[in-house]
Amino acid sequence: MPRPRLSRDELIERGEEFEQHGIDTHLPWIYQYKVKTGTRKTRNVEKMYYNIPHLMADAIVRWARNDETLNIYAIRRIMRAQLRSYREDV
Repeated sequence: MPRPRLSRDELIERGEEFEQHGIDTHLPWIYQYKVKTGTRKTRNVEKMYYNIPHLMADAIVRWARNDETLNIYAIRRIMRAQLRSYREDV
């Protein structure tokens, strides 16, 4: 059975809820994702989030435009050790 689709407002509300209460459960993870808005170029974003709903809420607030389609894809969580290793190689 498919999951019900949430509106942008509901996603933002959920993400803000996780941001307020996430500190009690665990530290934030480092996530990388790609975001594409309308005809603008694709951007690679790397930031710390508590979970996927928190990531989605922040991405909507930062990147969404009222009259354009918002695509968020290639979401991946990065372990801190992997990040250090990757940055040392570069």
